[in-house]
Amino acid sequence: MTSPVRVPPPIRPVFEYFWVVALAVTAINYIKARRALDAASLSPDGAADGHRYLRTFVVMSAIPWVVMGLGQQRGDTPTVLHYLRPQDGNPFVFAWLAAIFLQACVHAWWVLFADGAAKIEALGLWPAIGFGTPPTWVIKLMAGAGPFIILLWAGLASMMNIQVPS
Repeated sequence: MTSPVRVPPPIRPVFEYFWVVALAVTAINYIKARRALDAASLSPDGAADGHRYLRTFVVMSAIPWVVMGLGQQRGDTPTVLHYLRPQDGNPFVFAWLAAIFLQACVHAWWVLFADGAAKIEALGLWPAIGFGTPPTWVIKLMAGAGPFIILLWAGLASMMNIQVPS
């Protein structure tokens, strides 16, 4: 492990409670998307499907931040910076990386093999989740590249010597 760095007291809560901020952003995005979905003119079946997709999206978006919060509340990973050091072998860091990687794999499968992007487009949910309607090839490229990007990022993070606060 590297030598600890000192974090100024006003900034320390950001490092210690980043997961709370991420959960709050997830909740705000869900509320905004739900309002946009409720304002859209969808059939009752389409609205039900849209709400189901949004609930699934918010739960999946929250999982990594809950894992991070558990690690930080138990004291195993005192700050968010500890999650940038997989080389330390911390089980919460591995669980966090696994959650992100598995989500990327599920997303890639849903988009590439279950026609998820077409389902979102058919329901008109792209604006509800904060996007215009991107071209299908862009959606498929990003979804297919997601798991590889996560693996590359984790590999690069493990090669860096990020100093963590004490």
